[in-house]
Amino acid sequence: MKIDWRPVVLLLSCLSVGLSQRTGSLTPTSKNPCIGQKMCGECIAVGKDCAWCEEPTYDAENKERCNLLSEHSNCKQEHLVFPQSILNRTKNSAPKDGTKTDNPIQLQPQLINLKMRPNDPQKFTLNFRLANNYPVDLYYLMDLSYSMKDDKEKLATLGVLIANEMNNITENFRLGFGSFVDKVVMPYVSMAPNKSAGTDKPTINNPCDQCEPAYGFKNQLPLNGDPSLFQTKVQEAKVSGNLDAPEGGLDAVMQAIACESQIGWRNPSRRMLLYSTDAGFHFAGDGKLGGIIKPNDGQCHLSNGIYTESVGQDYPSISQIAAKIEEKNVNLIFAVTEKQVDIYKQLKNFIPGSVTGRLADDSSNIVALVRDNYQKITSKVEMSTTSGAEDVIIRYFSRCKKKHKCYASLTSVQYFLLIKLNDITFMNETDNKIENGNVENISNLLVQLSVSINVVMFEHYFFRFMGDISPTKSTKTGVPQVTFDCSVCNLVKLCNQVFLYKY
Repeated sequence: MKIDWRPVVLLLSCLSVGLSQRTGSLTPTSKNPCIGQKMCGECIAVGKDCAWCEEPTYDAENKERCNLLSEHSNCKQEHLVFPQSILNRTKNSAPKDGTKTDNPIQLQPQLINLKMRPNDPQKFTLNFRLANNYPVDLYYLMDLSYSMKDDKEKLATLGVLIANEMNNITENFRLGFGSFVDKVVMPYVSMAPNKSAGTDKPTINNPCDQCEPAYGFKNQLPLNGDPSLFQTKVQEAKVSGNLDAPEGGLDAVMQAIACESQIGWRNPSRRMLLYSTDAGFHFAGDGKLGGIIKPNDGQCHLSNGIYTESVGQDYPSISQIAAKIEEKNVNLIFAVTEKQVDIYKQLKNFIPGSVTGRLADDSSNIVALVRDNYQKITSKVEMSTTSGAEDVIIRYFSRCKKKHKCYASLTSVQYFLLIKLNDITFMNETDNKIENGNVENISNLLVQLSVSINVVMFEHYFFRFMGDISPTKSTKTGVPQVTFDCSVCNLVKLCNQVFLYKY
């Protein structure tokens, strides 16, 4: 869930000097932490039961401006500063199944607006239910180097079977197809212009028998609901050839994920990227062998379905792929031949949520791989909070063994969440540690779902000088500087020089 922080709590001083100390002040205790707080912001932050009295003459008889609300019997109601936390479920639609025209709902609530004060924890319930007919997009990314020729022919006949199998799970399924070879530069691909007489060495235009010229990545068929069209496009695609064993598959993965509109990924949908190969992969740094030193920028570079930066940018790093997968909520499935299984399984440690399955010699088990891995993906619900706010704490409670994770076949899970703002210390007018407009996104890691929580801090009081007194003038004339906080002025004679604003 991403967070947009904007300033909310600013403690502005008209002129800088500490508040005058009163004699006879009490000492704070565990039962009453309010005692001794000299500023309104500190008072409100120190405890949820603390209140501040802003009546100008309240402390004339040594009364504590910051005290428990129950102890402020002598402070008029209109002078009490006692903000209360408010939790509003702004969007709270119940979970429901999806249709071809209506999106499903799996998390409730969807949006919470929370106005709260520090040290006042707020609790609410988050319900998850696995919806039927959730949209599923499956993009098949295939290695079309010459060694995968038999696999391509078999895959063409499996498109309808894949669609039929997925239609048993959801009525809202779409299938797409893309292919990759490698960067068209030496030493990855032969750059020889023509064949020499009496030789069968590969050339740039004829890398192998009945092959098309090599390329980095092609979007052969954007995601659509016609499985017969998938079969046609796979049959029409031609294999190609390259020189070295590893392929340029990571280039293709990056483009297939980054180019959302060109590939046709829907929002919301369960995005599945099926990567099929019988070889290893090039990664960041390998491009230098071909004279390519510009780093991969992780952006979309497709024109008419062709990756245009194949020879302009290096291969992406594994960490770039992992970051892009997390950003776009894609489930990556590696379907590789037996010799490559161990290599690709290691990527699970670096690419969260990725899975690896063994591909039969002719790819005949693709349907089973798609079905089994889809079931693995949907059998786990893991909640996580993405936040840049060190002062906001969110805790999960559920009946699952791991409070934020639930496994096995499930239809619904109920989470109990506790949100708390930590203690706050106000240092000076530039201390902007606690800020407003915080959007906490609580998301399911393997499903594109989130609950947004807008956290807004309590109001503060700001003051501005309107008269002749200014920090510059007071410094030159030696006039003592003053500090204002919740209508309290430490030099009463100068208070008539200010204009009070409340934001």
